[in-house]
Amino acid sequence: MERGHAPGVSLDDLAGLGAAVGIRISVSAWPDGPAVRDAGQIDLLRRVQARTGSALTWQLEVPMPIPGDRRAVDAVVRAIDGAACVIEAITRIHDLQAQLRSIRLKARDLGIERIVVVVAATARNRALLRQLSDVLGLSFSLDTRAALTTMAAGRIPERDAIILV
Repeated sequence: MERGHAPGVSLDDLAGLGAAVGIRISVSAWPDGPAVRDAGQIDLLRRVQARTGSALTWQLEVPMPIPGDRRAVDAVVRAIDGAACVIEAITRIHDLQAQLRSIRLKARDLGIERIVVVVAATARNRALLRQLSDVLGLSFSLDTRAALTTMAAGRIPERDAIILV
């Protein structure tokens, strides 16, 4: 199975085999097709883009440079000096560790070091970020105003950043 020689394996078989070796099997599904399913993320990106002006070049829905990989980042933003960052929009924090890990892996695969996470400024998201600020502050600038000011000046933030809008 690991080598792809068992194409007809059922989910029940996978669950049983996984249980036998102490592995929990999980399945994920993603929507497919042309419908706009990320209107919330698009709105967050538009709000950040409006607040940063035209000093940066935005490229939306940037696919991974890996054949067959269907992942994409919400945006890659470039400064005039060539510095770049990955921007990912999160409308609802549900598993922040997993969400940040996914973003970091996509940035790695694009060869871009800096990330900016744009989070909807809902009461729930604000409370979660406040609750985790001591941990997040080690890796991220949590100063929305400073990150937006830097980007409006045509520069990429010097640290990974979380922007609430």
